[in-house]
Amino acid sequence: MALVHINASSTTTPSLLFKMPAGLPDTAVQVCNNHTAVLYVGDASVSTSGANRGSQVAVNATQQIWLRANDEIWSIVASATVAGAISIIYSGI
Repeated sequence: MALVHINASSTTTPSLLFKMPAGLPDTAVQVCNNHTAVLYVGDASVSTSGANRGSQVAVNATQQIWLRANDEIWSIVASATVAGAISIIYSGI
């Protein structure tokens, strides 16, 4: 197994945070929020409130999400993150 670690960032509008590479089996992905504000994750319509409110990843917290090949995680924050404030970790097999 090869562990893959990606540094990412998010913005105040829905943005693609991560896309699982093609050809990988179902894989647990860790989303680590090292930003100073809550990170919301979901699909391309994710928001910080209302009907499309995403799943919250608290400050200095990690959330596990299972993905299939080509699945996407979208994100949004109330204030833009600095580069590398979000870590994505998964097994690249």
